[in-house]
Amino acid sequence: RMEKENGARGLSAAEAQEEVDALKKQVEDDTKYIGQVEEAAATKKSEWKARKELRAGELAAISKAVSILHSDDARDVFKKSFKSQDGVALLQQRTGTTAAMARVAIDALRLAAADSHDARLAAIATLVKNGRAKGHFDEVI
Repeated sequence: RMEKENGARGLSAAEAQEEVDALKKQVEDDTKYIGQVEEAAATKKSEWKARKELRAGELAAISKAVSILHSDDARDVFKKSFKSQDGVALLQQRTGTTAAMARVAIDALRLAAADSHDARLAAIATLVKNGRAKGHFDEVI
């Protein structure tokens, strides 16, 4: 009977030692993980500080640019510039002549007709080329 109890105690001691070893390993791993997390947090904190400084600089530059553009001197320069252009718009309205655009459209229609084997597209390309679709073509452009 004593042997059984000692065996049970011995088994419990072995199991207890395994559990202690496992817990020590887990504490070691957790300590290592905490160190990694603290290092990553320090890195992120320094990166955030740099980003905040950069953003503050950008906002200051934008604010300065807006104040320059809204100044009386800038308004005078804009007025003089617009007067000197005699109503010429700053927006580009066309990039080529209607004939050049028609050639591009004809080529695109012919290519699409050949790829899709669609006779209707080929017919439209012919109409555009012969000028019979002129009114409609001008409206589309």
